[in-house]
Amino acid sequence: EAGGPLLRTAALHTRPSFRGNISWLWAVGAEPMDKAGKWVFNRPENIKAYEWFVDLRRRHKVVPGPDDTRGAFTGNGFLNGRAGLWLSFPNNLRELYSRPQLDWDIVPFPKALNGQRYTRETADGMGLPEGGKQVDAAWNLVKWFCSGDAAKIFIKAGRAVPARRTAANSPDYLRPDTPQHEENIVKALDYSRLQPVSLMFNDAEVIVRTYENAMFDEKEPMPVTAALNQLQEVLEKLERDKARPASWEPRK
Repeated sequence: EAGGPLLRTAALHTRPSFRGNISWLWAVGAEPMDKAGKWVFNRPENIKAYEWFVDLRRRHKVVPGPDDTRGAFTGNGFLNGRAGLWLSFPNNLRELYSRPQLDWDIVPFPKALNGQRYTRETADGMGLPEGGKQVDAAWNLVKWFCSGDAAKIFIKAGRAVPARRTAANSPDYLRPDTPQHEENIVKALDYSRLQPVSLMFNDAEVIVRTYENAMFDEKEPMPVTAALNQLQEVLEKLERDKARPASWEPRK
């Protein structure tokens, strides 16, 4: 700050990414998908939320722009000491632990305008295919993956928060030998929310990210209302036709 080496950063250490942005958008009242599972990006509350989000870069200059991701900011801005906050995943703990020179900690996600906390939850899952030849063995494997013994192995691997709460709250995960507050990761499970997804989400995410980048464009930013209206139109066609529309990219 004040000309020092720390780039004041509110949320992102890189450019926009829908799955990374969603927690911040929730915090200011956005709901990009309705309860029926339909995209509703062009609703007033979502337009207002994206205007706030874009202002973090264009008005307040607390989110990196394209030029900030070059030179000294190449790679991870937080790990490079150029960003003050990193919205990350638990599987990055091993990387953070390996950097004793880095002064860092884990804090709860900021409260939303309504006083609640929201953060994006993601998880790994397993399933048994219909018609499998080793049903009993496969089911035993799934049950083992959910056991306490398996949780200890996952903790050592550093992949994610253990699925069993007893393991997540154990000293193996909430390490008493570190000054960081790993318990804030476990507490986040109480206020985490699932990413809104649709049948065509893999394509939808690419499209959303493209329109977010258009709104963040340094030279010719796309107005938020126009961008979200176009985005909504494209997503409706995507979900209806089960294919990415031919002219899906932003039209400025």
